[in-house]
Amino acid sequence: MRLQTYLMRNKLFSKLDEPFWVKVIYVFLYAGAGCYLSFYNLYLDQQNFTGFQIGAINGIYQAILVFAVIFWGIQADRVGIRKILLFTFPAVALLVIGLQYINQFQWLVLYIFIFAFIYHPNPPLTDSLAISMALKKQKGDFGKYRLWGSFGWGVATLLMGLILKYFSLISIFWMAALFFMISWLILWSGLQKEVKTVAPARINLKNFKDLFGRPALAFFFVLLLLYGIAVAPLNYFINLYYLEIGASNSLIGVAFTVQAFFEIPFFLYGNELVVRFGPKKIIAFTLLVTIARLVAYGLIDDPLWAIPFGLGHAFTLALFLVAVVEYVHRLVPAHWRATAQSMIWGFHFGAGITLGNLLIGALKDTYTMQGVMLINAGLAVLVTLMILLYFARTRRKTRAR
Repeated sequence: MRLQTYLMRNKLFSKLDEPFWVKVIYVFLYAGAGCYLSFYNLYLDQQNFTGFQIGAINGIYQAILVFAVIFWGIQADRVGIRKILLFTFPAVALLVIGLQYINQFQWLVLYIFIFAFIYHPNPPLTDSLAISMALKKQKGDFGKYRLWGSFGWGVATLLMGLILKYFSLISIFWMAALFFMISWLILWSGLQKEVKTVAPARINLKNFKDLFGRPALAFFFVLLLLYGIAVAPLNYFINLYYLEIGASNSLIGVAFTVQAFFEIPFFLYGNELVVRFGPKKIIAFTLLVTIARLVAYGLIDDPLWAIPFGLGHAFTLALFLVAVVEYVHRLVPAHWRATAQSMIWGFHFGAGITLGNLLIGALKDTYTMQGVMLINAGLAVLVTLMILLYFARTRRKTRAR
């Protein structure tokens, strides 16, 4: 008997509908991601991988994002998002378990290619389900669905940190697999029919040329790439920073929980802030927060003092992206917005974070993670100045017209 059939017969759960199940899928999908992504670098370090090798593994994992999203987006358009996720959820659960058995760099690189290719479409395709629910219900917005992902990540990293007090780092793979399988079970039972969704954004060659025929917009995408390089230590390598300054695994879990939970208000009200103050001011503010966080981490060597600065993650990631999406959408016609969205992901998370991870990996073998933070703080200052000059110049051109 399917889960939804049982619950619908129970009066307590009789009012549960598709939007509810999408929110629950978010919880467990991001819980699974939080279990291994928050601690995987610690596992690699424990297995004596060099900083360069860890950077390369993280870089490859991130670089696959753009290609995976495009490929699986096309397949989802053909057969339906639900069918794709019914395949990728259990496949990722099996593949994440396999990560613990491959400890040779050259083989792990190949395995990461496969793993990342299967994992990366899961969040954006789940986003498509959420966007469809928001449009269908004509109330609320996407952020009120996506915040449950942050909730799942926060709870899972806290739980995983506690588990690691008693079990080895290998347990991160098994916990991640468990949560991914629960996501599959909920999708299979809670959403019994294919949901009509908004098609995932795809890069079209003609639109690509059209967008880059506008120099100002093209330069802004390049700035997003540079910002991705600068902010990279605050994403996947923050766990190695905490390990270096003496944090336990449980405390690292707390640090990631603080970051995730503070994102939630900005998924609810971030767009209101952007509308009130304008995307340029919000972007400038988040860049200043990024610099402050990098400098603080570079100077602080007590993990208890470092954790409060994790609150800034909501600005350097969540609010920054909300503002960037709004800014870019104001620059392009409505029919180009899907392509522009792909460009944001491709340049910032794809190319920028990838190059940033490779740079960090190379620097880590020579400098401490605190030193890496300060180096990237200097890079963030340069990027901030470039973006502020870009805003000033584009404002003058707009006035001149």
